[in-house]
Amino acid sequence: MTGNYEFTPEQERHMARLAKTMRLTAIAFIVMAIVEELVAILKAYSVKQLNIEIEWGEFAYESIAALLYAFIGLSLWRVVSSFQLLATTEGHDIPHLMDAIKKLTFANRKQAILLFLLAIHSALYLYRLFKAYM
Repeated sequence: MTGNYEFTPEQERHMARLAKTMRLTAIAFIVMAIVEELVAILKAYSVKQLNIEIEWGEFAYESIAALLYAFIGLSLWRVVSSFQLLATTEGHDIPHLMDAIKKLTFANRKQAILLFLLAIHSALYLYRLFKAYM
């Protein structure tokens, strides 16, 4: 294949749909991060208003989860532009495809690591709750 390979209009539509889906997924993760952090702040504020000691472990858990969701969303957002270029540019489809694959591979690795850390974090949090009630 040469550098002048072009995708067909149908293939470009698939790339555009993929970019759109990835953008929506990225936005969902970012919104989830914001909601998670707002929940943490509201819980801490409402507990303080009731003159109860703030449970910093729970606040930290929700804040860390929010941060991980944000990282996943932002890493996906970076990949979207590369897939969008595939659908909208001419004459550089192969270089754009390779760039998109590199970014997607890197983002996927980061997401896998972050989700693994989130799973460990959640398991430790549940263990702490279970141990507190036993």
